[in-house]
Amino acid sequence: GQVLATGGVPKDLDLGLVDFPALLGKREVSLCWRYGERRIRFWHGLDEGYAARKPLPGDLRPHEEA
Repeated sequence: GQVLATGGVPKDLDLGLVDFPALLGKREVSLCWRYGERRIRFWHGLDEGYAARKPLPGDLRPHEEA
């Protein structure tokens, strides 16, 4: 319920993948979250999927657990 209420779009229930529509600069993207991750840290283009996810700008801290 809470995920959908915040605009989340389930992508793969078995893996626990959820995308959230967003703007990154002026580009429409999907913020990408996977069950078990403490927070949203990745994004991908609308025509891409989980395998193409990239770190959010300003969230490039190495050695941090997901």
